[in-house]
Amino acid sequence: MFRFINLLFITVIIPWRMIPLARSRGRSVVDWTLGAVGAWIATSVTAEIVSIFIFNVFILSNGFFITRIIGVIFSFLMFEFVRRRLVVKPIAVLPSSTRKDQTNDPDSTPMP
Repeated sequence: MFRFINLLFITVIIPWRMIPLARSRGRSVVDWTLGAVGAWIATSVTAEIVSIFIFNVFILSNGFFITRIIGVIFSFLMFEFVRRRLVVKPIAVLPSSTRKDQTNDPDSTPMP
């Protein structure tokens, strides 16, 4: 079940949320999406290793279900951290030479 949740986030939800943000800020879509996916995977693996160690050594003999929940929660928090780093970036504004609705430009006036 949790592998399905991880795959769903990595293949669908993360790109779906990162692509519009990166495009609106004039940043590389691939870089930011791969950064968020990498943060998700690294946090998931790290959280599962740490929680397996804590639950198996100190508390429970079978804490596998709890470790998966902790891994998904921490992965989602790290994804939100990466997404918020992109949200802080200013929104890209098109240069005035590419805008077609300018009427003050002398080159855009029709010839008589």
